[in-house]
Amino acid sequence: MFTGLIQALGHVDQVTGLEGGLEMTISCPDGFLSGVNEGDSIAINGACGTALGITSHVFNVKWLPETLAKTTFDEIEPGARVNLEKSLKVGDALGGHYVTGHVDGAGMVLDWQHAGEFGELIIAAPEALLPYLVEKGSVAIDGISLTVVGVLDTVNERFDAPQGWGQFTCFIIPHTRDSTSLGFKNGGDRVNLEGDILGKYVARQLSRTTSKGG
Repeated sequence: MFTGLIQALGHVDQVTGLEGGLEMTISCPDGFLSGVNEGDSIAINGACGTALGITSHVFNVKWLPETLAKTTFDEIEPGARVNLEKSLKVGDALGGHYVTGHVDGAGMVLDWQHAGEFGELIIAAPEALLPYLVEKGSVAIDGISLTVVGVLDTVNERFDAPQGWGQFTCFIIPHTRDSTSLGFKNGGDRVNLEGDILGKYVARQLSRTTSKGG
């Protein structure tokens, strides 16, 4: 379990193909891996991975085919910057929202505008994720806990996105832009999305009630 508050920016040093999956070698800022043991969980761009081969500054993570199918890791290359967060411990402050690290799917940056110190980020989301997006609710974008400002069930005609997708908007403060991978994102870039787990349970219960005619 994570909070969506990014603790460090990592650097992808190497990407190695495996049979059906891949392995990433990630270097970290000084001190980030302090206290991290072999097999501990780290969220990389919002996806929960198992830290392997840990040194003072570097760790490896292996991704299964299911993860590659749901995330942007199938296109990641050496040199990419990734958001890192160590798993939540009992008693830690919860400053964001509950993020499981189980990415629901990949979205796409439609527009990224800067208004003074602040930014407006517009993301296209697959149809299956739209029930979990609620105004003033929470969403994790590449593992970053953000508040949804507005949601549309269709993509504005001025943008190019896959058929059936919708869009949502988040406002970004300078700290988030400067200390996460969002500062490196441009229109057309793909991002990992995880809907609020509370919203998933509500959507599931409503769908069961409807199917039973309740």
